[in-house]
Amino acid sequence: MFDDRKYFLHIGVIKSGTTALQMSVFPRCDELSYFGKLFPRLASFIRAVNAHDEAAWARDLPAFAEEMRLYFDLARDKVLLSEEEFSAGGGRTDFADRDTIARRLHQVFPKATIFVVVRNQLAALQSLYCYAMVVPDDHYVPFNTWIERLPAISKNGRGLELFKYAQLVDVYANLFGKERVKVLFYEDMAKRYDWFARELASVLEVDADAFAAIPVERHNVRPSARKLRALDISRRFSVVARLVDRLPRKVAEQLYTWIEGGAAPDVTYTV
Repeated sequence: MFDDRKYFLHIGVIKSGTTALQMSVFPRCDELSYFGKLFPRLASFIRAVNAHDEAAWARDLPAFAEEMRLYFDLARDKVLLSEEEFSAGGGRTDFADRDTIARRLHQVFPKATIFVVVRNQLAALQSLYCYAMVVPDDHYVPFNTWIERLPAISKNGRGLELFKYAQLVDVYANLFGKERVKVLFYEDMAKRYDWFARELASVLEVDADAFAAIPVERHNVRPSARKLRALDISRRFSVVARLVDRLPRKVAEQLYTWIEGGAAPDVTYTV
């Protein structure tokens, strides 16, 4: 739909280092024009890809294309879009399913290179649990209880659908071609980042040394068990939060340090 620039779409799977790449790496790569977290200039387009029904999508696509063209005219030769919701879909009535999202992206970027970072599903679920327990509208429950409820609380199973990586890759490979779909692994990113960064640089067709030199910063670090308990208490009993707010600064800092420390949450699943 656009010009001869090279377009790369990061189909960011949840809890697989996506935010770390979006916040600390992609924006600092001088060879790319990055659109995504931190630089949400295409936010309206991304929302439409995931949320519009077919009539609204067809109606608004020309306007989105014109808006994107204005940005891309100023972009470098390589353009990267990164978004977790490209890998989601399925379940929530206000979102398109995975197939629809992929089809729409193919309609707009038919020659794009797709890449996805995947993670061991159980480890990803454990990380998602910790994230869910920090979200304001959740109450603390043990990991076993949460994971057993997940299919019921995730409309039409969308929560578990997120971790069907092979299905996700097949959807994009069938549209874009297998040669245009690249899969990398979170475990490489976490344990041997230099090697991972060079593999990703090869996908993005950028200088490997320069790309690997960009420091990656951790985000959404797993909270301690104490922090999850403290958050739950403060949500259930608002008076506790008000009392903590009245503590002397040094005492409050010591309390927060103690809460942040300690053991990680128990994320052992037992049958």
